[in-house]
Amino acid sequence: MCPKKNFLVIGGGVGPAAGVMFHDKIVNMADNRRMADQGHAPVIHLSMSPYVLDRTKFLLENPDLSIPNPGINMGLAVREACKAYECAAQNFVVGVPCNTFHSPAVYSAYESSLRHPRIKLINMIGETACHPMLEENDRNHVEKIILLSTRGTRDTGVYDRYFKTIPLTKCSGGPKNSESDLQKTYFSGETASVKKDVVQANMQGAVMAAIYDPVHGVKGKEPNLKRAFELFEAVVEILVGDSDPNNCRVIMGCTEIPLAYLKRKQEDPLVLEDFKNYVDPMDCLAKAMILAGGYALKTNSKGDVESAEIPQINKQNAEEFTRDLAPILRARL
Repeated sequence: MCPKKNFLVIGGGVGPAAGVMFHDKIVNMADNRRMADQGHAPVIHLSMSPYVLDRTKFLLENPDLSIPNPGINMGLAVREACKAYECAAQNFVVGVPCNTFHSPAVYSAYESSLRHPRIKLINMIGETACHPMLEENDRNHVEKIILLSTRGTRDTGVYDRYFKTIPLTKCSGGPKNSESDLQKTYFSGETASVKKDVVQANMQGAVMAAIYDPVHGVKGKEPNLKRAFELFEAVVEILVGDSDPNNCRVIMGCTEIPLAYLKRKQEDPLVLEDFKNYVDPMDCLAKAMILAGGYALKTNSKGDVESAEIPQINKQNAEEFTRDLAPILRARL
């Protein structure tokens, strides 16, 4: 029989582009032990965007509870996927690359919907809080931890309970804007530079526009990642203020934000040093899931390869895996 392995499960689609970026991180961070495709962990990537509704709208714009809890549908989707593969997998390591999804109201409903004895949940926010750059110590002086996030993440305190010693510096503002107002305020005159005074008047509004503008936001029809990056950076500059930038850390607390920064890095690789104090929670989640699954990272913080026993796969194992799994999939999917 093919040795059972732990499956990594991505609760994706929140949003879809961020889910793809997260899957890419898992592929690139894991050590495949020079075994080509067969050295990678089995990954189930669920992208159920139409069924997992917007987290911020559910939390802040849902007075009549007409929007169903997105945690329930995500939990059901993950549970059924795990049930479909339960005869092939040893255990399932599950993570959701969405910060607002980790608000207590959503995440608790998600946990309750799973109810599967072999599922191990990895909390992205808890993993991010353990990042060495966010810890105050003799070698790491942290003056400010700046949180860029959606209003849903900010207003429901997703990160607050993890940061008591160093309070988070958050965006101010954020009253509701119509879609046309967002586009007119932050995406008109795309060739012109971002006006700092406009951003400062409503920093949270600027972040929300960069993410949610229906046309040019990261989640939009035709994303303008360059302008989104400029808006995010304008907010960071304002929040850093008179503090030493070297002693400030930035949590990219929405999984759409790294997409804009990736675009900037691709255009100019020399800017990488400028973002050395930025923490991407998806990196923290990917690392934790790989290790929890019993797989190896390419390198650890010291540059050494982290070892983990990974069963060898040969032709016989592959044939047995196909034979055992095919009836299960036909019956369940």
